[in-house]
Amino acid sequence: MKMRLRLMSVSLLLGVLSIFILSSCVDMPTKAVTPPTPYCYYRFLHAAVGVGSVSVTLDKKPFGTLDFKGVTPYAEYLAGKKELIFSTGDTLIMSMSTDYRGTMCILKEGGKLTFLRANELRVFDPLTGEKGKLRFVHLSPDAPNVDIKATGPEELEWKDVKYKGIGRYLAATPGQYEVKVTPTGASDPALTLTVTVGNEPSTVFIVGSVAGGTLSAVAVKDN
Repeated sequence: MKMRLRLMSVSLLLGVLSIFILSSCVDMPTKAVTPPTPYCYYRFLHAAVGVGSVSVTLDKKPFGTLDFKGVTPYAEYLAGKKELIFSTGDTLIMSMSTDYRGTMCILKEGGKLTFLRANELRVFDPLTGEKGKLRFVHLSPDAPNVDIKATGPEELEWKDVKYKGIGRYLAATPGQYEVKVTPTGASDPALTLTVTVGNEPSTVFIVGSVAGGTLSAVAVKDN
């Protein structure tokens, strides 16, 4: 019996010693890890047909004045919801995506301002390469679906792009491209323009009104 008690005592001692040795090998954090701040980068485009210059308040702070077809520079924001109040009396709540770079397009529908968020790239995506990238965004409310053809160092096409449609980025050899925007199914283009592509992403926004004779484009570099 004594021998059995001694063996049990030795086993218990070895077990406690093993737990102590294992726990001493574990690295315990000395302080809590702070999560990264959810930043994003956005700019604004005024594409609201029939609306002139508007003053804007962003989250109760003066933001500035936007002219039709005007594009602001990118700015850094905390991701999440933002409240925009316009001098027209309209209020919009926008959600900005974490780690994204994009364009908030201000539009007018049914007599009220609204918006389309056109995300571009993640903030950690490379901005340049051997080729550029090109895409189109349809923001003309009275224009039908359109086919877009860009002819230059190579030929690029986007088919049947509808209002508020965001065409996918296509790789584009740097150079000048003649772009024709044609209503789907028609033969004559409603808009012709020249776009210069570099080795970075670019977006062309189709804006204005067909009926009002103001159909046009705003071309920007997405960097």
